[in-house]
Amino acid sequence: MFMRIRATRIWIFMSLALMVFNFNLTQAQEAITIRGLDDFAACSPDQLEMLFAQGNATSIPTGKVKALALVNPGKPQARIASRASRVVFSGKIIADDASQATNVFFGVPMVRGVFQIAPSVRDGRPAIILDYTGTSLLYRNARDEIREISPGLFLGFVIDIRDPSAKARRWFAFEPAR
Repeated sequence: MFMRIRATRIWIFMSLALMVFNFNLTQAQEAITIRGLDDFAACSPDQLEMLFAQGNATSIPTGKVKALALVNPGKPQARIASRASRVVFSGKIIADDASQATNVFFGVPMVRGVFQIAPSVRDGRPAIILDYTGTSLLYRNARDEIREISPGLFLGFVIDIRDPSAKARRWFAFEPAR
């Protein structure tokens, strides 16, 4: 009998502790402030998911945009690793009519895709889609989904269109070049 009471008390204590812990996590996620590209790198994958879900499919900036591949998002070294990734992926060049974009790798425009507004594979809400299926052999199985998170700051992810789970292979963020 004593063991049952003690086990029940431990179970109640653990349940309360988990509720408080989950409440604090929820509060922490609501307090995300994105002021620039580096702020995205500090976000955890769950926070990036939440930001993307809250974003909107808006008009996309044209011309050169500065991008940041989000390497190890949420980890202590994420900002440094993401900044270092600019050597490989530095941005996109978006056509004046915003119909297509070309990714810039190693300073050279390389992989072109076509823009459209379509439902996201994640939540069915509108997203800016950059489709590579008809324009790139290298990226023919890739699709970018992008949403504006705050004015001039965009968050996106790359998925493999052959994977029905629509799990993000890579996250990236971009803003108009200044």
